[in-house]
Amino acid sequence: MTVEVKELPGEPIIVFHASLPHNPEDDIRIGLQGTVDFKKKMGAHVYRVIDLSKFNLTFSEAMMGMAAERNSEGGVNDPEVSTIYVGSGEWVTFGVKAFQEQAQYGKTNVIHVCSTVDEGIAFARADIEKKKN
Repeated sequence: MTVEVKELPGEPIIVFHASLPHNPEDDIRIGLQGTVDFKKKMGAHVYRVIDLSKFNLTFSEAMMGMAAERNSEGGVNDPEVSTIYVGSGEWVTFGVKAFQEQAQYGKTNVIHVCSTVDEGIAFARADIEKKKN
């Protein structure tokens, strides 16, 4: 398995660390199912931080991941999930921009891209606080 899943205790935030060797189909399936399970456990809106910083996605991996995420429970169109991507690779930033701006992906909840997991967690916490007020 190339995805490590970490729930933040007492917070609606889950972190997925993807690493090599990378198996796109398995990694995406694990991420989506982990998000669905976490969302059910929390019973409320959740934030998922997806760490793709350990490797550079290829164009085909990025496209496959984007297609799988679309219209899947726990994915980028799930209204109960806000997604934050971590990574600076060309295809990570391309994918995030596409999710945020291109009509073919529908209304996505990709809210941020950043360079570290800590930054992603901090962004999620700040968004949670902002929505409380």
